[in-house]
Amino acid sequence: MRTIKKDIPDWYRKISKAGSFFVFPLILRQRPLGLIYADHQTPQGVALTSKQLNLIKTLRNQIILVFKTRM
Repeated sequence: MRTIKKDIPDWYRKISKAGSFFVFPLILRQRPLGLIYADHQTPQGVALTSKQLNLIKTLRNQIILVFKTRM
């Protein structure tokens, strides 16, 4: 498993006590709309099963679909 600790900006480390996290960007037509974010206090605390990951991807896709129908 690759560590990304060196890639996390100092400002984030100052405001967050997260030991692990995930971020799913919401992008429509190459424009950022927002993100889905979750964190956990402990390293490896955010561990998703493949089913959970698929559900989050479905949620992301549904959010994008809502924005597509409104544009």
